[in-house]
Amino acid sequence: MHGFFIDLYLNSPDPTVRKIAENRIIENLEIAKHLKIQYVVFHTNLLPMINKKEYVDGWVSAHVAFWSRILKRYKCTILLENMWDATPEPLQRVIKAVHSQRLGVCFDIGHCNVFSQVPVEEWFKQLGKHMPYLHLNDNDGTHDYEWPPGKGSIDWKYFTQLVQKYCDDPIAVIEVPDLKAIKSSVMYLRKNQIYPFL
Repeated sequence: MHGFFIDLYLNSPDPTVRKIAENRIIENLEIAKHLKIQYVVFHTNLLPMINKKEYVDGWVSAHVAFWSRILKRYKCTILLENMWDATPEPLQRVIKAVHSQRLGVCFDIGHCNVFSQVPVEEWFKQLGKHMPYLHLNDNDGTHDYEWPPGKGSIDWKYFTQLVQKYCDDPIAVIEVPDLKAIKSSVMYLRKNQIYPFL
């Protein structure tokens, strides 16, 4: 299940904003609990235009504290999805500090292609063993278009090599706009033996 993802700033200096973000996440987790959902995805919401060390450190601290508390209350697995993240390092710090099998990463290759400032292999090196879930879509590196794989600039053969090298058989979700795009995606992935169609 994908949780709320707009304007959820757990690290906001405004306590009212923080409380709204926390309440929205808890609302999602209550729904997930009722539906017996195994994985719930939330975006990191780390703002890349604020590159001060104090901001990143505050983001890490807020997420470590919140998810450590949440994981004691809910039994599902929480997956943090890279969105505007420039590097994997802040997310890796959170995963390492919380140190729970039930906090992992939903790696979105499309988001990485647009927003990452480091090579894609760096994401897999730092977080691959914590990636039980992948979002697959394509773009040209300028906008998050969510095109079918093969329509943009992502190197899908290389992506497959990285998954095989660093991950442990993650679930792959094709995240494209409609059924026609899903069909096109599956045909491309199967024809070219792209993960998960090996």
